[in-house]
Amino acid sequence: MFLCSCSRRDTMEARSDPPQATVVAVAKAKHEDLSRQLTLTAEFRPFQEIDVHSKSPGT
Repeated sequence: MFLCSCSRRDTMEARSDPPQATVVAVAKAKHEDLSRQLTLTAEFRPFQEIDVHSKSPGT
């Protein structure tokens, strides 16, 4: 019987140094009321204009 395997020694030696921590910016959270109103000035324009007429004469 013949057994063969790959060595993990190279990967273990490469992983011996712990990874360096990444420096990130942080901000302290604060409690505020959120605004739910937005006032805008606008002009409405129709997508399509049609003429409306009555089918029967009179009122």
